[in-house]
Amino acid sequence: MRRFADLHLNPCNPDEISSMLNFAHELGYRRVAVSSDKKGLLQAQSLCNKLGLDLVSRMDLKPASDKELTSLLTRFRRSAEIISIICETKPVLRQASKDHRVDLLNFSPMLKIRSQVFFDSQTAVLASESNCSYEINVSDILYNIDAQTARLLYIMRVELENAKKKNIPVILSSGAVSKLQIREPRGIASLAELIGATEEEALKMVSDNPNMLVDRNREKLSSSFVSPGVRVVKRHDSSPI
Repeated sequence: MRRFADLHLNPCNPDEISSMLNFAHELGYRRVAVSSDKKGLLQAQSLCNKLGLDLVSRMDLKPASDKELTSLLTRFRRSAEIISIICETKPVLRQASKDHRVDLLNFSPMLKIRSQVFFDSQTAVLASESNCSYEINVSDILYNIDAQTARLLYIMRVELENAKKKNIPVILSSGAVSKLQIREPRGIASLAELIGATEEEALKMVSDNPNMLVDRNREKLSSSFVSPGVRVVKRHDSSPI
């Protein structure tokens, strides 16, 4: 049985958090990430405990330069379980795609920017070495309906193909800012077919892929983590000296 996850709930204000989490639970999600401040996350954690939802802390960073990106990662890497970088310039994209502290690469829904800065083949090569993932926000598709939507979908199709060639994990999230923008897991997965994903690939994007990312990061952020597969184990030796 699949365990569905939405790693990008982005409430426009703290008042939206409660309704969004309740609705996500009703739709069958078992793990959610909320991008919010410390107060919002405390509120979210309290509700998730009652609902049985696994809450993941997330931070979205939008650096203006590669130097600012490095500084922000140094400052915030251990402040959230998921670090997403919104890439709107090529220097930021190149640095983010090769930095192992970055979890998710995100791109602008604005066609003018996306046509210049997107998940290209070079990014895929760098990301394959740093183990970061490519995230698609369904809100970029659903809430930018205009004459340019077809062009945006074409760019996403190219991005997905580049990711698949290098076995980059692709994560499909709602990007919802309110309850009305949340969709049920299989409904979100069906939208990935618009950009060339198979049914099985799309379902993994809302279950296996996000869950593996969170599980991996929680292990790395653990105080006992040394390296993949190596952990510090406290020994309690009660034998007499």
